[in-house]
Amino acid sequence: TWRTDPKLLTNGFRRIEVEYCDAQPNVIYAQYEDSLEPSYYSDLKGIFRSNDGGSTWTQLDNPAQSIGASFAFPWYAFLLGVPHANPDFVGSGSVDMVYTADGGNSWDYANYSHADYHVAVFDKDNSSYYFVGNDGGLHLYDVNSTNFKSISLNNGYNVTQFYAGAFFPNNIDANAGAQDNGTNYTQN
Repeated sequence: TWRTDPKLLTNGFRRIEVEYCDAQPNVIYAQYEDSLEPSYYSDLKGIFRSNDGGSTWTQLDNPAQSIGASFAFPWYAFLLGVPHANPDFVGSGSVDMVYTADGGNSWDYANYSHADYHVAVFDKDNSSYYFVGNDGGLHLYDVNSTNFKSISLNNGYNVTQFYAGAFFPNNIDANAGAQDNGTNYTQN
């Protein structure tokens, strides 16, 4: 029955993320990308909240519009996360990461760790810790710190994603392009 509410989108999107709060499973969030037509750039079409297990939905403030957060590549990077015990805290992202502590009435930027946010998981033992995976690796956020502080957990973890490369005629030197991590060149 969760698709019967006319406020919930049923077309005009290609990707949706859905999350709920473990402690209050009737609180569900749905986030839609706005990229129906093939395009390199797209946007956040909307974020919705249900307090009754999906029977009715309310459209929330859109952080792409209200604070200018970039959701330019939601077909590639699209994050939505809700803590286990706090249904009013939500993390959302694509190129930027944002959060709300009041159930989506207002949004703010999370501290930048690296572009292109893909996944968020809250620690079940300490709901103020939020683990985020992005193109720069793994980062820990503490929602109780100033500006939603992030700490890199990479510690030597290499997460470079190469999407193009070529060898030079001598078959020793090489160039390679990495997602959000520049062009790399090596000799020998």
